[in-house]
Amino acid sequence: MPYEVAFFVAKRIRSNVRELEGALKRIIANAHFTGKAITLEFVKEAFNVVGIKNWQKYVKTSKEFIRPAEVDFLIGDASKAKSELNWKPKVGFKELVQLMVKSDIKSLQKIAK
Repeated sequence: MPYEVAFFVAKRIRSNVRELEGALKRIIANAHFTGKAITLEFVKEAFNVVGIKNWQKYVKTSKEFIRPAEVDFLIGDASKAKSELNWKPKVGFKELVQLMVKSDIKSLQKIAK
Protein backbone atom coordinates (compact mmCIF):
# COMPACT_ATOMS: atom_id res chain seq x y z
CA MET A 1 0.00 0.00 0.00
CA PRO A 2 1.48 3.38 -0.89
CA TYR A 3 2.37 5.43 2.16
CA GLU A 4 0.10 8.28 0.98
CA VAL A 5 -2.92 5.99 1.18
CA ALA A 6 -2.00 4.47 4.55
CA PHE A 7 -1.29 7.89 6.01
CA PHE A 8 -4.56 9.25 4.62
CA VAL A 9 -6.54 6.41 6.20
CA ALA A 10 -4.66 6.68 9.50
CA LYS A 11 -5.39 10.40 9.79
CA ARG A 12 -9.10 9.75 9.44
CA ILE A 13 -9.54 6.74 11.72
CA ARG A 14 -8.66 8.05 15.14
CA SER A 15 -11.06 6.16 17.39
CA ASN A 16 -8.70 3.23 18.10
CA VAL A 17 -5.84 1.27 16.62
CA ARG A 18 -7.94 -1.88 16.07
CA GLU A 19 -10.37 0.01 13.85
CA LEU A 20 -7.45 1.43 11.86
CA GLU A 21 -5.86 -2.00 11.56
CA GLY A 22 -9.17 -3.46 10.37
CA ALA A 23 -9.62 -0.75 7.74
CA LEU A 24 -6.09 -1.20 6.41
CA LYS A 25 -6.50 -4.99 6.31
CA ARG A 26 -9.80 -4.66 4.40
CA ILE A 27 -8.17 -2.34 1.85
CA ILE A 28 -5.21 -4.68 1.38
CA ALA A 29 -7.46 -7.75 1.17
CA ASN A 30 -9.63 -6.11 -1.45
CA ALA A 31 -6.57 -5.21 -3.52
CA HIS A 32 -5.22 -8.74 -3.16
CA PHE A 33 -8.43 -10.49 -4.15
CA THR A 34 -9.47 -8.12 -6.93
CA GLY A 35 -5.96 -7.82 -8.34
CA LYS A 36 -6.24 -4.04 -8.33
CA ALA A 37 -3.55 -1.79 -6.91
CA ILE A 38 -4.24 0.50 -3.98
CA THR A 39 -3.80 3.97 -5.39
CA LEU A 40 -4.80 7.54 -4.83
CA GLU A 41 -7.70 6.71 -7.15
CA PHE A 42 -9.16 5.01 -4.08
CA VAL A 43 -8.70 8.26 -2.14
CA LYS A 44 -10.31 10.25 -4.93
CA GLU A 45 -13.30 7.92 -4.95
CA ALA A 46 -13.64 8.15 -1.17
CA PHE A 47 -13.72 11.95 -1.37
CA ASN A 48 -16.19 11.73 -4.23
CA VAL A 49 -18.56 9.72 -2.00
CA VAL A 50 -18.76 12.65 0.43
CA GLY A 51 -18.90 15.28 -2.31
CA ILE A 52 -15.36 16.69 -2.17
CA LYS A 53 -14.04 17.34 -5.68
CA ASN A 54 -10.73 19.04 -4.81
CA TRP A 55 -9.08 16.18 -2.90
CA GLN A 56 -5.58 17.68 -3.35
CA LYS A 57 -6.56 20.45 -0.91
CA TYR A 58 -6.93 17.82 1.85
CA VAL A 59 -4.19 15.28 1.05
CA LYS A 60 -0.56 16.13 1.81
CA THR A 61 2.61 14.06 1.62
CA SER A 62 5.16 14.49 4.38
CA LYS A 63 8.73 13.31 3.72
CA GLU A 64 9.18 12.45 7.40
CA PHE A 65 6.80 9.50 6.94
CA ILE A 66 8.57 8.03 3.91
CA ARG A 67 10.57 4.92 4.72
CA PRO A 68 13.70 4.25 2.64
CA ALA A 69 12.68 0.65 1.90
CA GLU A 70 8.97 1.38 1.33
CA VAL A 71 7.34 -0.63 -1.42
CA ASP A 72 5.43 1.82 -3.62
CA PHE A 73 3.32 -0.62 -5.56
CA LEU A 74 1.62 -3.75 -4.26
CA ILE A 75 -0.96 -5.72 -6.18
CA GLY A 76 -2.49 -9.08 -5.50
CA ASP A 77 -3.30 -11.90 -7.88
CA ALA A 78 -6.55 -13.71 -7.19
CA SER A 79 -6.42 -15.78 -10.36
CA LYS A 80 -5.76 -19.04 -8.47
CA ALA A 81 -8.75 -18.46 -6.17
CA LYS A 82 -10.85 -17.60 -9.22
CA SER A 83 -9.79 -20.63 -11.25
CA GLU A 84 -9.63 -23.30 -8.53
CA LEU A 85 -12.39 -22.12 -6.22
CA ASN A 86 -14.60 -20.32 -8.71
CA TRP A 87 -14.27 -17.32 -6.41
CA LYS A 88 -15.10 -13.78 -7.38
CA PRO A 89 -15.31 -10.61 -5.30
CA LYS A 90 -18.77 -9.70 -4.04
CA VAL A 91 -17.97 -6.01 -3.80
CA GLY A 92 -16.43 -3.88 -6.53
CA PHE A 93 -13.95 -1.04 -6.07
CA LYS A 94 -16.41 1.87 -6.02
CA GLU A 95 -18.89 0.01 -3.84
CA LEU A 96 -16.11 -0.86 -1.35
CA VAL A 97 -15.06 2.78 -1.11
CA GLN A 98 -18.66 3.87 -0.60
CA LEU A 99 -19.22 1.25 2.12
CA MET A 100 -16.05 2.26 3.96
CA VAL A 101 -16.72 5.99 3.81
CA LYS A 102 -20.37 5.63 4.85
CA SER A 103 -19.32 3.38 7.74
CA ASP A 104 -16.79 5.98 8.90
CA ILE A 105 -19.41 8.73 8.69
CA LYS A 106 -21.85 6.64 10.74
CA SER A 107 -19.16 5.95 13.37
CA LEU A 108 -18.26 9.63 13.59
CA GLN A 109 -21.90 10.60 13.94
CA LYS A 110 -22.23 8.23 16.92
CA ILE A 111 -19.13 9.74 18.53
CA ALA A 112 -20.41 13.30 17.97
CA LYS A 113 -23.70 12.62 19.82
